[in-house]
Amino acid sequence: MAKEVMTKEKDQLPAGLMADMEADAAEHGQTFAPDQLIIPRLTILQDLSPQVKERRAEYVPGAKPGMIYNNVTNSLDAKVFFVPSRFHVSYIAWQENRGGLIDSNLTREEVEENFEEHGIGHWIGRMVPRGKKDAVTVDVIETPTWVGIASGNGWGPMPVAISFPSTKAKSARKINTAIDLTEVAGKKGPIKPPAFYHQFEMGTAVEQSGENEWFGWVVNHLGLLSDAHMVARAKELKIAFDDDKAVISDEGAQQ
Repeated sequence: MAKEVMTKEKDQLPAGLMADMEADAAEHGQTFAPDQLIIPRLTILQDLSPQVKERRAEYVPGAKPGMIYNNVTNSLDAKVFFVPSRFHVSYIAWQENRGGLIDSNLTREEVEENFEEHGIGHWIGRMVPRGKKDAVTVDVIETPTWVGIASGNGWGPMPVAISFPSTKAKSARKINTAIDLTEVAGKKGPIKPPAFYHQFEMGTAVEQSGENEWFGWVVNHLGLLSDAHMVARAKELKIAFDDDKAVISDEGAQQ
């Protein structure tokens, strides 16, 4: 079994302040329902990402292409550790240079209801809003997405979403395959542990097609978790999504 990696060093606080914090947390702590929070996205910064451009408002000091970006903490990492909770496929509607992102969490049924094919052989791709033949076309992108618990350099563990659009979809399949192939001996025979018992290291590397280059995900399966608390957190996150009580941030959905 892989060494447990989903831990974070405790912040060093003065002893007196730490004691006060523990007392206040027990008496005055704030609890939010899952649907009152936005789950951050982890994305890979590319050459054209605004976070790497110093003149853009979204610029993050030290950001470089290939880094993993957390859009809530603004943290930058070379790799993160990830416990998957729930896999789903959604669809991004994107209108380039004409308003940008339209929606990042469409179901297939919603796409079929609101858009129709426009000069393509397959219904996913270049679309037009249904009933508006003269409208500017829209890119509808099939997007496998994993939601889970992640830790990076100085942040987490926290819920995150990782989307795998276009060429990145093969990395989602690697996660799926690692989970599907894992079996352990149970009392009544072999069992397949649910996704939230697994842990992965997620890094990045350059990929190329012809003259085009971009950064994609590198997936390393670290085996099964030994931390019962982390398993419980990842399981709770899956239940929140199953009950439609969790919301993913739209920012970075198309990356």
